[in-house]
Amino acid sequence: MMAKELVRRLIKYPIDDVLRGIGFRDRDVPPMKFVRVSPYQTFREAGQEWLSKLRQVGGLQPHENVLDIGCGGGRVALALMDYLSDEGSYTGADIRRDEIIWLQSHDSSKRSNFKFEFLDVENAFYSRDPNQEQASTFQFPFGPEQALANSLMK
Repeated sequence: MMAKELVRRLIKYPIDDVLRGIGFRDRDVPPMKFVRVSPYQTFREAGQEWLSKLRQVGGLQPHENVLDIGCGGGRVALALMDYLSDEGSYTGADIRRDEIIWLQSHDSSKRSNFKFEFLDVENAFYSRDPNQEQASTFQFPFGPEQALANSLMK
């Protein structure tokens, strides 16, 4: 384990938990261990930047459906919570089980049209379980009627 990750696990993550517990941390932002953004942006700012791109470049409208492959800690989902109407929907999918569990327990309860799916695919970064499906044979469990807004930036 690298020294930087050791410092995160021993100092930053426990402090984050305490700050969240006493109300000094934004409860809509996932725990620090799930947040991977530039040091020059907050989690919310990064999500708003993606929402801006989805609207300007992709022409995303509030009534449309979004499929976010690689949703991570949910920064795009958080930005879309206030943008998508009840007619629209958001489905986030990721290979990080811990992040999806947090999002399912936290964000899915806020809006019934927001869902999060764990993709159990073997990968070099998060899991090398030989029992998982190989990426080369994996088929996404989503229909063609769902719109795609792929947030590859982590």
